[in-house]
Amino acid sequence: MNPIDITWHHDIVSTLTGELIQPVYPSSWNWRTVLNGIGDGSHTFHLRNARNKLAPETWQDLLGKVNRTLVTSYSINRGPKIAKYAGILINERWSRTTGISTVTSKEFRYLADLRYFMMTNNYEVAPHVFEAGYSKGGLLTRLWQLLFRRPELEGIPNAFNLPIRLPPATAGSEIADYKKWTLTTGEEATSAIQDSFNGPDVYIEPMWDTETGNFYWQAKWGNPEFPELPFDVQVSARQHPLHELSFTEDGSKVVTGIFGVGKGSDEDMRLGFGIYDPAWPSRDGMPVIDATESFKNESDPAKLNSLAMAALKARIAPIRQYESGLRAAAPVGAGVYGVDVKPGWKMPFEDAGDERFPASTSMQYVIGVGHNSESKHFLTVDYQQV
Repeated sequence: MNPIDITWHHDIVSTLTGELIQPVYPSSWNWRTVLNGIGDGSHTFHLRNARNKLAPETWQDLLGKVNRTLVTSYSINRGPKIAKYAGILINERWSRTTGISTVTSKEFRYLADLRYFMMTNNYEVAPHVFEAGYSKGGLLTRLWQLLFRRPELEGIPNAFNLPIRLPPATAGSEIADYKKWTLTTGEEATSAIQDSFNGPDVYIEPMWDTETGNFYWQAKWGNPEFPELPFDVQVSARQHPLHELSFTEDGSKVVTGIFGVGKGSDEDMRLGFGIYDPAWPSRDGMPVIDATESFKNESDPAKLNSLAMAALKARIAPIRQYESGLRAAAPVGAGVYGVDVKPGWKMPFEDAGDERFPASTSMQYVIGVGHNSESKHFLTVDYQQV
């Protein structure tokens, strides 16, 4: 018997303002929210069901592409709604025969690939972007302010600023320099910082404002934003919160060296080098294998070396990714349940081993959380070893 009662909620909100438009009632759904990337979702509506019998004009407004966002939330024991996934609506398939509409959506970071630093609210060409004196997380905040929360537009009706809240821009020694003619997108700049050596992880968390009832996104950059869960997962114990634990191990991208390709071409091309560090664990019988990574907006040799080293560090060993079901109602800590787990959390694993792997103790990093309505009592969780 589940110790708590979990109810799922679905609401349409304005992408531009976060204003709550109306609750909706999908018959099925399948979504995934991810760390360092863009999650997506699908929600299906039977428009001939009693709860969904609305005027065509109402559905036309509710399922507006890009200007509407579908928020999936949960509540515990009829408590307040807690947002779990928010997808900007981008596609729809409607069947007049069945009366079924299926909409697909993408998480907020999808918009970062559609915003350029040279954009302004009135489409005048903006100046070059140069920011200095920030940490990597602080630099992300400054760049995302330019992309999504320009201070000069606050309090003025506009179609530029979006309902996203950013962490403080902490000080440091990092620099960002983007010329307007490079047409650099927000996603390109974000990925460059995220993927740099010791770069911060990025998660855009959906949230409800408890005072106004409106929706917003909260940007989070790396630790200490991402906590360690207050429990150990003992996967060999008779009872634990995981279900059908499996893994994939991909060695197709393993290399021993990286050439970081920067700005320029031919003899003017800038190059950085990622060279195997002797302090890293060696793998017996591993041949020399090189690869290139493109950083076309970067010309500084030191930064290219840092980017190449970060790329190499991520590729020195096969990537092992775990997947499991997680019982949504299972208590996993003081006041924490499976349904509360989110990307960026860390979970200690104690494993007595099996036919494939010896006993081990490891720290697993949650990189994705999803839910399929057909698996009513389980979330799908993806992990990578820290």
